[in-house]
Amino acid sequence: MEQPFRNRQTFKAKTVFTLGLIMSMSFFFLGAYGHYNGGFIGRFDPEIVQLLSQNARSSSLTLYRMRECFLVLDGSQNYKDFSAECKEALNDDTASLIWGDSHAAALSVGLRSTMSNVAQYTASGCPPLVGFVITEDLVCKNVNDFVMQEVRRMQPKQIFVHANWSKYDQIDRPSYIKETIAAIQKIAPSSRIFVVGSVPQWRPNLQAAIRSRLMSDRANIVDYLPVPRLEGLRHIDEVLREAADSNGARFLSAIDSLCKENACKTIAELDGKRDLTTWDYSHLTKAGSIFLSKRLLTQIAH
Repeated sequence: MEQPFRNRQTFKAKTVFTLGLIMSMSFFFLGAYGHYNGGFIGRFDPEIVQLLSQNARSSSLTLYRMRECFLVLDGSQNYKDFSAECKEALNDDTASLIWGDSHAAALSVGLRSTMSNVAQYTASGCPPLVGFVITEDLVCKNVNDFVMQEVRRMQPKQIFVHANWSKYDQIDRPSYIKETIAAIQKIAPSSRIFVVGSVPQWRPNLQAAIRSRLMSDRANIVDYLPVPRLEGLRHIDEVLREAADSNGARFLSAIDSLCKENACKTIAELDGKRDLTTWDYSHLTKAGSIFLSKRLLTQIAH
């Protein structure tokens, strides 16, 4: 008669312990999720939630014309894979050309939206530098040699060279810039050359920076947020500016267009809708690219 009663007590004790353990683990994982996702953004303004929840990578890469005018140099593509669409610029005095790596592909969206007759030649991890070689791999060099042939053929009015300049810190960037400018001037002496500087870089990405700000002060999203690495990017830009401006080209500052002191623009408006300026750590969205392109063209006009 006594044994069943004791089993029920044991069962109840085990049940209580198990439920307690489950609830404790649930709170732990719920807290961890909130922490690693920058907090529970659902409690903020719906517009903020929408901006932080969207994944613009796929749509942005489509706008970059990935694998057509933005080549992926992973062994699957080379300069022969540039699409005919990339050569839409004609041999006239209005033609422009954008040349560089993935950051240039991002900028091309805005330039093509704000100007007509723009050719795009961009490739991943391949800066627009004549003679640049990645170890024993000549794919990037072959891309740049091809672009120089197009420059000779097109004689574009304007050439924009742009890259994630901080990525290429193992090389003498000023020397390469000078050599590239000289090479362009030799084959297209009437072309205006613009070296576009660094864009802001968020760590680990812009969405995380915004979430962190929201969780710290519960404020609504602000148009500008601090960028810790901005001074380092400005230093790189000053070196590039000297190399460009002293050798017959002109330096255009993306940071001056996107930042105020140590804080940079987080949101741009396009067609009445607000969007983040970048969809990851530094690659521009369509809204961000168009905003920057308009600012750069304003710099040129002055």
